Amino acid sequence: MADLSERVRTSLAGHYAIERELGRGGMATVYLAEDVKHHRRVAVKVLRPELAATLGEDRFFREIEVAAQLQHPHILPLLDSGQAEGFLYYVMPYVEGESLRERLAQHGELPVHDAVRILSEVVDALAHAHQHGVVHRDIKPDNILLSGRHALVMDFGVAKAVSEASGRQKLTTAGVALGTPAYMAPEQAAADPHLDHRVDIYAVGALGYELLTGRPPFTGLTAQEVLAAHVTQAPESVEKRRAGLPPALTQVLMRCLAKRPADRWQTAEELLAQLEPLVTPSGGITPTGTQPVAAVRRGPRWLKVALGTAGVVVVAAATIVLARPKPGVLTLGTVTQISFEPGLEIEPAISPDGRFVAYAAGPLSTTRIYLRQSGARPVALTTDSGSPQRRPLWSPDGTRILFETNVDLFVVPTLGGTPRMLAHEACCAAWSPDGRQVAYVRSPRRFGAFERPDSIDVTPPDGGPSRFVGLVFDPHSLTWSPDGRWLALVSGNDQFAEGVAGFGNKGPSAVALVPAVGGALVPVTDNIALNVSPAWTPDGRHLLFVSNREGARDVYAVRLGSSGVPTGKPSRLTTGLNAHSISLSADGTRLAYSVYSSRANVW
Repeated sequence: MADLSERVRTSLAGHYAIERELGRGGMATVYLAEDVKHHRRVAVKVLRPELAATLGEDRFFREIEVAAQLQHPHILPLLDSGQAEGFLYYVMPYVEGESLRERLAQHGELPVHDAVRILSEVVDALAHAHQHGVVHRDIKPDNILLSGRHALVMDFGVAKAVSEASGRQKLTTAGVALGTPAYMAPEQAAADPHLDHRVDIYAVGALGYELLTGRPPFTGLTAQEVLAAHVTQAPESVEKRRAGLPPALTQVLMRCLAKRPADRWQTAEELLAQLEPLVTPSGGITPTGTQPVAAVRRGPRWLKVALGTAGVVVVAAATIVLARPKPGVLTLGTVTQISFEPGLEIEPAISPDGRFVAYAAGPLSTTRIYLRQSGARPVALTTDSGSPQRRPLWSPDGTRILFETNVDLFVVPTLGGTPRMLAHEACCAAWSPDGRQVAYVRSPRRFGAFERPDSIDVTPPDGGPSRFVGLVFDPHSLTWSPDGRWLALVSGNDQFAEGVAGFGNKGPSAVALVPAVGGALVPVTDNIALNVSPAWTPDGRHLLFVSNREGARDVYAVRLGSSGVPTGKPSRLTTGLNAHSISLSADGTRLAYSVYSSRANVW
């Protein structure tokens, strides 16, 4: 991807000076750039080359021209578009703030008043677009920016151009998102060619549902499961997932989610008329006794991340033991904290002999890998490379440690030395039990990008051809079973484990298994809550993981049958631990975990 970015930089040099990549999705890569002529910062979206070739210049510019006519306070305007050396791109203002997806990832469900205000502004933007004959087709938190107190909808016209140009099958094969499964209307999920503005009404219902409950109305491990649910299942009433909502708000959202377009609100103007009264005190949402408070100017987001997080590595001695009275029951023992330095210390991994712990430490943007014994000073295993170094993993023989940077996997000798690249554009790796193979996620999507399946591959650590295992949506945190049969992984919320801005957020995810030789995904947990950091017990009969399903982030254990399917419900091993990730020693007697907390300060 470095070569591609350099080609983009060179091709746009006369008009836009590319500063850095902001994000990458299923349809485009976004760059922060300076408009050379007007000396202003802009966001340049460059379509993926294969998508640009499918679209063609004429169709792209025809749809972009229509979208460029939209001028509205809650629509992010289009400043420019063009073609340069085969790249199709369009330019928008660079907006300081965050996406609605980032807000949800950080805070979960929103206060009712905030949710209704955002929905009203989104629907106001849609009403304007629909009046001009433009249907969005991909309304979701990722496409809504929050600037100050206001919402801005972006990417009008793009999804329509993509879908009409290529059709559902081609784009699915190419890995491009045509709308996002969690927000797609039933007729959109069924690939009905006759779509109209009411698909946006449905998406607003799904969006509002998530803003109020922290999750969309339908979830699943695969896109196909979610699409099928939109077509065949009735959504659970939003008031059952969040008690105390105003009945009028519940009625408005559930009508948006009607299966038949004719049963929904028929226009965005009609829907807006229902929402606007709910923003005011007379709508029963805003307390009448509240007084306006002057806004406090925000500091930079990176400053908030740096000051608002803290983590320490803790090792529990004789931690995981099989209780004698009830064979197969896991319990915890003595806890010993082994790191006390200020700042972030995360992602511990116990050495095979149980003597050392490797972990990542430092600011999230520049973490390095350290080794430590209990009671001893930490030793830096790597030098500062300019990129964050994360997720250290011991080889089974203890002689090497694998770690990842932003885009690459490296292996370094335990006693120190020069790291060697194992795989480019890869992350989330796991050693096989015999140390002869490494599984990893190839070409992972970047955070905030369009959701798409990623490839899980296996390669020898000393070089050789890779082997394809399977495709999984948003996979990360791979770990190999002791018998080598299974790869446990997490599907969803990669920012919790891998991100920076979204590190440690509360978004939902699921633990699942995939056969190491390839095959169908086997769900281990649901994805209603956060479920992360799977770790196998030595006998391979239990899988430990971190979850907030009962409030705090605690360690849970689930027993698995020979087919990988759980034989019962997960049992909670800790209470109020607030763990971020866990690592189990090879003999199953010691558990290392990092405690993560975020603090909200006033400044």
